[in-house]
Amino acid sequence: MLTYLKLFIKKYKDDLFVIVAGAGMLYFATLDRELGWFWNSAGFVILIWGMATLCMNLRSSENPKQNGGNADS
Repeated sequence: MLTYLKLFIKKYKDDLFVIVAGAGMLYFATLDRELGWFWNSAGFVILIWGMATLCMNLRSSENPKQNGGNADS
């Protein structure tokens, strides 16, 4: 189980980093009262973008033949 988690993190580290960055911006919105609206909007956009790219990458890795992953077959 731990090995699978390490491989998952290594394979999707860019997408996971974007998700953590979006969550960090949402947390920072609670600390900064003047620019809270900016951090909230940017945090939600980046968080949704990170989740969408992670889902797209997960789907493309599930069906490599359907997405043209192996041209020789």
